[in-house]
Amino acid sequence: MSQTAGSNVTGPKSLDWLKSAINPNRRDVLKAGAGAAAMALLPIGASRKANAFAYEPYPRDDDLTTVVTSCAHNCGSRHMLVAHKKGDVIVRLSTDNGSYQGDAWGTDTEEVPQVRACLRGRSYRSRLYSPERLLYPMKRVGRRGDGKFKRVSWEEALSEIAERMVYLKNTYGPTALLDQSYAGASYGVLHKSDQIEGLLGRFMGMFGCRTSSWSVPSYQGTTFSSRMTFGTIEDGNEDDAFAHTKLMIMWGWNPAYTFHGGNTFYYMRMAKQRGCKFVLVDPQYTDSAAAYDAWWIPIKPNTDAAMLAAMAHYIFVNNLQDQDFINRFTQGMDQGTMPQWAAGGENFKDYILGTYDGQPKT
Repeated sequence: MSQTAGSNVTGPKSLDWLKSAINPNRRDVLKAGAGAAAMALLPIGASRKANAFAYEPYPRDDDLTTVVTSCAHNCGSRHMLVAHKKGDVIVRLSTDNGSYQGDAWGTDTEEVPQVRACLRGRSYRSRLYSPERLLYPMKRVGRRGDGKFKRVSWEEALSEIAERMVYLKNTYGPTALLDQSYAGASYGVLHKSDQIEGLLGRFMGMFGCRTSSWSVPSYQGTTFSSRMTFGTIEDGNEDDAFAHTKLMIMWGWNPAYTFHGGNTFYYMRMAKQRGCKFVLVDPQYTDSAAAYDAWWIPIKPNTDAAMLAAMAHYIFVNNLQDQDFINRFTQGMDQGTMPQWAAGGENFKDYILGTYDGQPKT
């Protein structure tokens, strides 16, 4: 065996060394542990000064003041948050445990469920005390995009905003100002930035100058489709309808991680106890599928539309559609529901059946 550069271990001796390295004896382990413990006592780097630190004792519940509030994240759920404070500092956040409605602790029924907050709300303390949170007005200096700002006083900020608002209204008209403010928590009880009942909306209305947004970010599909279907921004069943569901299809949905507020999983568990069947359409097997013993359809990524088209084909071929509903509430589903201005044009059913291109969407 050749000698390794810089090594004096050759031949059989190297095999003995390798064997001892792979299978250390008790003395070797103790020596290594003592060495590691000694190293742990040394400062990291000669120029770095050791900093001693210790966590403050965690306060007892008797030392804390409890304030019941609600979540402000823009998921729409508005679930209960309970702030446990020591002085003016929130020590921790908890959620509904059944005792805040005048009932006994742990009360949780279908009629009076606990309004539990999810992880987004319960982790709000880290956002509240984040070192990156703005605590005072910042004014941009330089060009947009340079990321350069300077701190200004509240008086200076409010005065400049007021002057600009008056100027824009007088110069460009009352639609020149947009009521828009989103930062992941735009649904607080007071500010509620995209709703007319929020303080910002009321102030802009009193100023006589308000242009509001259509919807929140990543919500345009629901906004427009719901208006076309129901005549309102959104409509549908409440979460408690899950409890009475006979078949639940989780299409790319993993409520174990991304549920809508804290009650969704509760009602889904009730549905499972009542015999509801669960189906998961997802490339990966999820915790939700395991929890509800779901029939897993491991769809290939980016083939959702093809699978939906194949399902529609099966429905049409076997005449399983609710034709009365289609005739009353849809347009373009088949030839009989085409609007007058599009009579004779392509419709969804004939596209699925392959009438136009000779390719049934199976």
